[in-house]
Amino acid sequence: MHKGGQLQKQHVNGVRISGENMSEVKTQVKRPQGAPATVKIEAAREKGGFVVQEEGRPKGVLLLGPAPAELPEVGALISAYIQDDDAQNPQYRWDSPVKRPKPQAKRSFGGNRGGRR
Repeated sequence: MHKGGQLQKQHVNGVRISGENMSEVKTQVKRPQGAPATVKIEAAREKGGFVVQEEGRPKGVLLLGPAPAELPEVGALISAYIQDDDAQNPQYRWDSPVKRPKPQAKRSFGGNRGGRR
């Protein structure tokens, strides 16, 4: 799995697999968007949001969704939601993403369909 001095990564059935040799293979199932997570506030970001970290995971960002009126302090543990569970740079959001139903196209039955009479 080592090619040209870089670690090779593969995705198999939605599971990320990485490692230099088969004895070091690590798998991590990507969690769905909207899954709850508890993150620790590490630092505020200049561009907005926070640098956060879940226990046992790499640092990521908490940026999306409406922030609470009273922002948490550095070091606080808070509840957030997964936006993108990337293995290198996870993204979190303040609120649960709401799935809105897709508008359905209006169908007309009967009437003139432009065919012959």
